Amino acid sequence: MLRSLVGSEMCIRDSINAEYGERRQHTHLKQGMDLTGMVKKALGYDPKDTSLDVYRDTPVRYMGYCNEVGEAFRPLVPVSFVYATYAGSMAYVCADSYDKAQKAREASTDPELASTCAQVAAADCFVWQTLASVAIPGWTIHKVVDLTKAAVLKGAMPKTVVTAAPTVVGLGMIPLIIHPIDYAVEVGMDNTIRPFYKKYLGSSCEECSDPAKPAGSEKP
Repeated sequence: MLRSLVGSEMCIRDSINAEYGERRQHTHLKQGMDLTGMVKKALGYDPKDTSLDVYRDTPVRYMGYCNEVGEAFRPLVPVSFVYATYAGSMAYVCADSYDKAQKAREASTDPELASTCAQVAAADCFVWQTLASVAIPGWTIHKVVDLTKAAVLKGAMPKTVVTAAPTVVGLGMIPLIIHPIDYAVEVGMDNTIRPFYKKYLGSSCEECSDPAKPAGSEKP
């Protein structure tokens, strides 16, 4: 009789834990959708429109280029302004990564892999965006500005040119470097860390990682 009571207690506990886990996952998904929905609503889009990727298909995407603009203006503004633009870009990266994690979780047909899919999607998006949208282009524009400044100083240019040229050249380089850097990062990740996803997740890899894979051609 005692064994029966213990067994019943364990079954009830497992049932409660499973129900709690499902409710917690549902709440987590709802919070993620609310975040994206709030951004869509603030921009005047339908929060229920699941076909719209607010972080890729709207002006929000340009938040990823804040730090490049900051680096172009580095000779003219306080360094704190430049750091603030990096904070803006990283906020965008984190928001997009969170959004792609929720989409991967929803897309997973295997409940046991849902959390893993979300983690992989978030990590893939975060790494890609950090490299392609923040780190590499930021460093590139920084160097372009430095080289331009050195060139105009060496050429004994007028003060107005010395002051404005590095920023003008830096801003002009931004649209020229975006797609080559995107392509390079895409190829680099396809041949380095992304094969590990497939090895780790097996046949479910494509299903989980596709929502997070930011193709460079999609960037405006």
